[in-house]
Amino acid sequence: LWTLFDGGERGARIRQADALQDVALAQRASAERSLIAATASAWLGARLAGDLLDAYDAQQEALRAERQRVAQLLAEGKVARVEMLRIEAALARADADAAAAAAERDVALADLERFTGVPSEPATSSIATPDAPDPEAAAARAIEASAELRAARARATAASAAHAQSRAGWLPRVDLAGRYNEYGSGAGDMSWEWQGGVQLSWALFTGGARARESERTAAEARAASAEAEAVARDIEHQADRATASLTGALARVLALEVALAQQQEVVRVELLALQEGAGVQTDYLAAEAELLRTRATLTEARHVALLARIEIARITGELSSAWLENTLERGQ
Repeated sequence: LWTLFDGGERGARIRQADALQDVALAQRASAERSLIAATASAWLGARLAGDLLDAYDAQQEALRAERQRVAQLLAEGKVARVEMLRIEAALARADADAAAAAAERDVALADLERFTGVPSEPATSSIATPDAPDPEAAAARAIEASAELRAARARATAASAAHAQSRAGWLPRVDLAGRYNEYGSGAGDMSWEWQGGVQLSWALFTGGARARESERTAAEARAASAEAEAVARDIEHQADRATASLTGALARVLALEVALAQQQEVVRVELLALQEGAGVQTDYLAAEAELLRTRATLTEARHVALLARIEIARITGELSSAWLENTLERGQ
């Protein structure tokens, strides 16, 4: 049996199968990029906690040095015991903050191990500060390479093919048939005969099923097309939002780097004044606390910038293990 004409049903089935294959491939690519992004986020979370621990260690070292100085002065009777109590309280707060950061790092490392399947160590690799891409270029790349948009468009193509397949029911079907038959009688006389013919079939009445099926597939095709357009607009919005987040985070990083340098100078001056007997301990402790806050805020701003850049790479289809290595670790 060979179908000569089926109203395009066979071609529509093939197009639908190809489109569904594209959906599966796009969904796989999207899942891979999402996994890479989640893994990078966990790694950056561990790195952020490690940087905070370094900041707490630096603060604790400075406070221990101040405690040693105050202990000597207290032994000589030159300062009141309340100054030692302030130092002890500041050290206790630093210890508590360091313990919280260590717990956050352990959680991030556990997430990283779940994503990679291998035990993870605290992150120590240097990370380059990313550059902000052009918003219009990022949006254009996102529309071109987004796996989510590709899947949505492939679903729309599959729905359109299903509608074309349903329309084939309105047209006649022409089949070419051929067979080789054996005929015989009870007496044993046997003969072979070739048979062939053309068969025409056309449903004259289906009780409305054919019309309802066509309407259903047409509605599904319109819905899939509208969904693809909505996904395209959402992709553009995501790209714009991630680019704006990266631009704002980079500006914040630059401002905080200046603030950190200035605060380090303030701490140095306060400590020098304290050692010379012209300063006040509360001013020095306040300066140290502000220095820690500035370091922590700067670290978080860098973390936000890196996550925003990774999100842009995910949306635009650039994200891969090689991209992470070349763009962030090597700073190319």
